[in-house]
Amino acid sequence: MIITTKYDNGQVVWIMHNNRPEQWKVVKIILGETAGTGVVPHYDLRTTSNQPIGGITDLTNMWESQIFATKRDLCLSFLSEND
Repeated sequence: MIITTKYDNGQVVWIMHNNRPEQWKVVKIILGETAGTGVVPHYDLRTTSNQPIGGITDLTNMWESQIFATKRDLCLSFLSEND
């Protein structure tokens, strides 16, 4: 069985965080199994800045469907076919 992921360790990606598009870096890829869909990757991400976000944490975990390679792709994900 070959499992492929959309993103690699060290890659900078875009996510929505605190209702803003932000760049984060992939630091770990975790393969999890969900009922009915098989193996689904999720990612540990770290901010690209040296400052913790909100003074609390600079690390988050996201499903692959919540991560985008470009800011444009992230913004386009909010549009429907009719927009």
